[in-house]
Amino acid sequence: MSHQFRMDGRRALVTGAAQGIGRAIALAFHEAGAQVLAHDRGAETLRAMAEAHPGMVSIVADLAQPGSADALVSESRAGGVVDILVLCASVQVRQPWQQGLAAPAELELAVNFQATRALLHGVAGGMGEQGWGRILAIGSIQERAPRADMIVYAALKAAQSNMILNLARELGPSGVTCNVLSPGVIETGRNSAALADPAYRDKILAGIPARRLGSPQDCVGPALMLCSEAGSYITGQTLIVDGGMLLQ
Repeated sequence: MSHQFRMDGRRALVTGAAQGIGRAIALAFHEAGAQVLAHDRGAETLRAMAEAHPGMVSIVADLAQPGSADALVSESRAGGVVDILVLCASVQVRQPWQQGLAAPAELELAVNFQATRALLHGVAGGMGEQGWGRILAIGSIQERAPRADMIVYAALKAAQSNMILNLARELGPSGVTCNVLSPGVIETGRNSAALADPAYRDKILAGIPARRLGSPQDCVGPALMLCSEAGSYITGQTLIVDGGMLLQ
């Protein structure tokens, strides 16, 4: 691996690290030399991953609970400044848009927006003080092509991106980059039920010029670039990883 993509000596907090995209990024950062602080709400899977990768730290927290994001920040900063923050944890609820004020929407608001804001507030200052930092939010192509059955999720992902891009301007002079990685249709547990329908799967594939679904690993290269020295002159950007889906 080129030295520009190495993360030796860096402390990286990855939320939602027990599965899917978060897991792939956490493992890649560990391999690149970072001390990974792997967060998730599911203790068993998370701790098994950390135990299998010496040096990785597991932090269990349910970001839907009041005060949990602040507690996560405190635990993460106990060992020093968080150099890299990857915001991958999120909740996605499929429901008719007319039900947007129901309890599931409040859950999405708590995890996808309020926890994100608290985490950014908790770690960005330390990055700025030391003159180096990387913030990467995992967004969604639904910010640009929203679906009516995920209206709250799409709106909150757009709000998250707005916060990140706003901070890029504010934190740029301090040596901190802030970017968004927006995946297309990635084969994760979240999408498995919908993609199990052959007709739906074929419809999705027909709209992707690459003619395949994405894998969590497809997000690893971009994340490594944006969160290492290789991405030091890239900030305030949204990198779309969708196989060309938005070209349609």
